[in-house]
Amino acid sequence: MFDKMSAFITDTLIEGKIIKMEERNLYLYCFGILIEMMANLITTLIIGALLGKIVTALFFMLVFIPLRSTAGGYHCETAGKCYLLSMAVYLAVILTYDGVSIAPSYVCALICAIDFAAIIILSPVASPNKPITANEKTRNRWISIALSLIYIIVILVMLNCKIVYAFVILESLTVAVVSMIAGHIKYKKAS
Repeated sequence: MFDKMSAFITDTLIEGKIIKMEERNLYLYCFGILIEMMANLITTLIIGALLGKIVTALFFMLVFIPLRSTAGGYHCETAGKCYLLSMAVYLAVILTYDGVSIAPSYVCALICAIDFAAIIILSPVASPNKPITANEKTRNRWISIALSLIYIIVILVMLNCKIVYAFVILESLTVAVVSMIAGHIKYKKAS
């Protein structure tokens, strides 16, 4: 579906002589990524609004997207699979954070420590389809470490203040780490 939409937009721009035929593959790729990202964001917000959890949706996106973008991890083979997996992950977080809130603070602190250690050890995890340069690797590593440290501090402060959104942030951080581990395992076998 995303491929057909990006092809339609690209071909329309070519027919209108706005872009050149030689640039078709570049525009297909860019529009495909843009459409997939917009579909994920819009669907996440719609689900959040329908469930009365728009703040939860915003917390999830504010944590998961920047960390996933810099720390890397598992990538699906198609945009459709990526969309479905992203929505499944989001639904898992949004539907379970209330139940996780019964966990004792020391368990949450332990999960934070494990997540942070995984990010320090593995970050960033590049996929064969999305390679990164040595400079990007260094930059992404430090950004993902800094982001995760900020998120952990926010989690611990929110836990201390009994703010339930701490568990949304914790779960979002943890699913980003799980993606890193899955990507590390998958791409290590491939190389």
